Amino acid sequence: GASGSVPPQVLPFSFGESAADVGDIASANCVVPKGDLPLEIRWSLNSAPIVNGENGFTLVRLNKRTSLLNIDSLNAFHRGVYKCIATNPAGTSEYVAELQVN
Repeated sequence: GASGSVPPQVLPFSFGESAADVGDIASANCVVPKGDLPLEIRWSLNSAPIVNGENGFTLVRLNKRTSLLNIDSLNAFHRGVYKCIATNPAGTSEYVAELQVN
């Protein structure tokens, strides 16, 4: 067993195959199966940080390695590129998914 630090690894996620409609809900799970704890898990939309409770976003830290992003009522603001960023002392990993809103 190597005694090095293990950087995070974010699993791919998606908002679904098809575009969403205005008023729908949307959610995505960011899971970080690899990486030393403690992990910081953050979300951004079009490079702007997502804040829990703002702009219809709810962020829930389900456990040490999983963060749930929920949007309660979609509008044009929510379309774009979502990024989950996981960080620990050994490094950073991110995954990007696009949400299309009709």
